[in-house]
Amino acid sequence: MPEGREVSPTQWTDFLREEVTPRFPGGLTHWPAQGQWRSDSGALGQENSFVLEVIVPAENNAAAIESFRAVIDAYKEQFEQESVLWLRDPKVDVTFR
Repeated sequence: MPEGREVSPTQWTDFLREEVTPRFPGGLTHWPAQGQWRSDSGALGQENSFVLEVIVPAENNAAAIESFRAVIDAYKEQFEQESVLWLRDPKVDVTFR
C-alpha cells in the first residue's frame, strides 16, 4: 500500500471472509508470498503479498469472471493498489470428486 504500509494477515483474513468467500463458497486456497514488480517509473518494487487460488468448473466461467473482477476491484480499492495480477488458464481440465 502507499507509504510502505502492508496488508496485515488480519486484514487479509477479513478480506477473504467479507469479499472472497461469499463469491466463492465452494472453496479456495491462499498463501503468503513475496511480490516483485517494476513500476511505471522503472523502479523495482518488492513487498509481501498474498496468492489466492480458486478453481472454477468451466460451466461457471461467466459468473466466475464477474466474481473475480468484483474481488479484484474490492482489493484494489480497499488496499489502494494500482494493479492485481490475475492468471486464468481455461485449458486446465479439473474434475471435482
